[in-house]
Amino acid sequence: MAEEIKCPICLGTMERPMSTGCNHTFCHECIFHALSRSDGCPLCKTHVHKRGLNRVDHLEQVIEAFNQLKEAFEQEDGHSKLITVLSAFVATKFDLSK
Repeated sequence: MAEEIKCPICLGTMERPMSTGCNHTFCHECIFHALSRSDGCPLCKTHVHKRGLNRVDHLEQVIEAFNQLKEAFEQEDGHSKLITVLSAFVATKFDLSK
């Protein structure tokens, strides 16, 4: 899963993911910086307007849940914390089909 939430520009976990018209997704800051130098998508070079970028809220929620699970797993009391985080995650019932 970590690869799917990685920004192809900075190679870190995406922050405030933004999607282009050509369906590539980047960190908000990374894509705005890239578009200040060129009007092409950093991956496919398709013409991209800053106004045409869209926030990807459901991906941001997945990234947040992933980070919480990763943190819980890395803690000493990982098992009990993991159960708590998983329960909260399931309880939110956000819809990824949007």
